[in-house]
Amino acid sequence: MKVRRYHGNILSSTAEVIAHQANCLGKMDAGIDQEIRDKCPEAFPPYAAACRKGNMLGECQMVKTKSGLYIANLFGQYGAKTDYTALKGALKSLLVQMQEMRLHTVAFPYCMGAGQNRGEWTYIYSLIHDTFARMGVVIEIWAENGF
Repeated sequence: MKVRRYHGNILSSTAEVIAHQANCLGKMDAGIDQEIRDKCPEAFPPYAAACRKGNMLGECQMVKTKSGLYIANLFGQYGAKTDYTALKGALKSLLVQMQEMRLHTVAFPYCMGAGQNRGEWTYIYSLIHDTFARMGVVIEIWAENGF
């Protein structure tokens, strides 16, 4: 596993997968969620449909966009707070799907699941690191406003 840090908007990444923590409420109306919905509108209907089917907590939904980019909806929160157990399960699901699809690069937003979601970034980063540590995956961490 290699970790690379970038300054700028995560949606400018050339990674095969853009991963973000998603809620299970069928809304992409703030932060990176809203940016994904605006830039890749085709990613929203499958996400909303999955939320209508039932609680996706702990799952990872991969949605392929028109450009070939995959959006990984990591269902790590039901309401407003990060659920570490669910996020860990979603990260493991992401890894399995990336292996099955032979994908090798994934970008995460810096402080994913922290801030408004009241998660601790240091712990969340350790979950990402531990999940991908022994795999030949390149991890990108994107910070729009610096690290």
